Amino acid sequence: MMTERDKIHYEAVRRVGNGMKGACFELGAEWALGTVTRINDLAKQAHETAVKRGKTSEDASHLDTFFGILSELKEFREASEIDPSEHLPQYTASVEELADIAISALTELYARVDNVEEVIVAKIEYNKTRV
Repeated sequence: MMTERDKIHYEAVRRVGNGMKGACFELGAEWALGTVTRINDLAKQAHETAVKRGKTSEDASHLDTFFGILSELKEFREASEIDPSEHLPQYTASVEELADIAISALTELYARVDNVEEVIVAKIEYNKTRV
């Protein structure tokens, strides 16, 4: 269930993704900086947790990253679209595995760039030109 705060955040991200650069200010000043901070902070947390768990390392190679993400893709392939997740029963197993794929991507992006949110927005904007 999305809280009102989450709905505001979602709308701000959607509008910025659609090229409305001032949208965060329309929706509340805290989101003007909060969107970037939140995505980058999530990426940092994901990376730190993955390092602690031994899922990646500070010097992980390109191939290590590939196999880490491939492992998550395989888990998604085998996950149920109907049955609840064992770890997050409010979601299906497939949704949990998709979250793991996103977390793996954020983890590796954080290891490579200073501003994860910036590169994601840039790629979304580029993809819009490919329609």
